[in-house]
Amino acid sequence: MSPSLSDIMSDKNGVMLGATDLSKIQSTQQPAQVNLGPERERKLWRKIDVRLLPMISFMYLFSFMDRGNIGNAKLEGLVTQLHLTGSQFNTALSVFFISYSLFDFPAK
Repeated sequence: MSPSLSDIMSDKNGVMLGATDLSKIQSTQQPAQVNLGPERERKLWRKIDVRLLPMISFMYLFSFMDRGNIGNAKLEGLVTQLHLTGSQFNTALSVFFISYSLFDFPAK
């Protein structure tokens, strides 16, 4: 004999689990709130700034250098060294920027 719908919709104590029962449940958890004084909050932000800003600055610098180096490489003879003909450099540049854009987005 297969179980009935009421058997499936009830828990082990026989309480019916329905949309009306779930709507009556209220969350008793409140988000944690930390009250810092203005001096401690200022020190916390300063600590965050001192740790994050140098790292973010270096990431921006390396990102800029990486994007600029492909143009410098072409000026220094990349096309002749790799024997690129026609639009091969433009295709390589498009592939570079598409992959750069895809992988740069999650990093930011």
